[in-house]
Amino acid sequence: MGTRSLTLVYHNGKYVIAQYGQWDGYPEGNGVKILTFLLDPTNLPKLLANLDNLYVPDEAELEEYNRQAEQVSSAAHEARYDREAYAQLNFDEQRIVQDRMSNPLKIVCPSLSRDTGAGILQLVAETKARVPIQLEPDFIEDTLFCEWAYVVNVDEGELEAYAGNHVGMEGRHSFADRKSRPALMGLWRLDDLPSEKQFLADIKEVLEFDQEEGDIVEEHSDEENGIKREGIEGDQSGSEDEDEEAIVV
Repeated sequence: MGTRSLTLVYHNGKYVIAQYGQWDGYPEGNGVKILTFLLDPTNLPKLLANLDNLYVPDEAELEEYNRQAEQVSSAAHEARYDREAYAQLNFDEQRIVQDRMSNPLKIVCPSLSRDTGAGILQLVAETKARVPIQLEPDFIEDTLFCEWAYVVNVDEGELEAYAGNHVGMEGRHSFADRKSRPALMGLWRLDDLPSEKQFLADIKEVLEFDQEEGDIVEEHSDEENGIKREGIEGDQSGSEDEDEEAIVV
């Protein structure tokens, strides 16, 4: 599902990882993936030990990754539309072709792909080679499109969850100095992390309180404007365009 998010790691006074993710940004998706990563006590030390491997690539290197991704995508499209040859592939082989069509950058350089999302943590922890990344902490201010954000705050020893366009809870806020900031939805000690079930329940509790507060504000606003509601709810459905991954990052 196209739920945009940020996965951030804050260490020694700066964001060393600020990974934009296009998909599964909600707590049950990237949130649980980050929690699961942290619940393994060996993972965070491995990630921190590999931070020196991270670097921001220059324009020339990005162009080369783009060129390679275009080649992967082009070859996959040719394979997909050769109907006779494609029909001879088994299910797993067809999936590989489809992935190469829609996610070529993830094939070429997963650390630069919007499809990697919270998987960037495991990738950095397990990779001994240099890892090109793009730091996008300013996306946090776009509270309309940055629907969820998760901060592994090593300096404070906490895992933080934030959501755009919500009220949230009180507490220490990593983005207090931002002009536009998301709402704090949960805060847990890294040395006392919850289970997956409790993690989701904690966030759900804040979301439900947020909804109650929103209903009260809406009711008061209606009264002030002399609006009488008859219990007819408007269409709350929406749609979001989910394009294939852009080659240019």
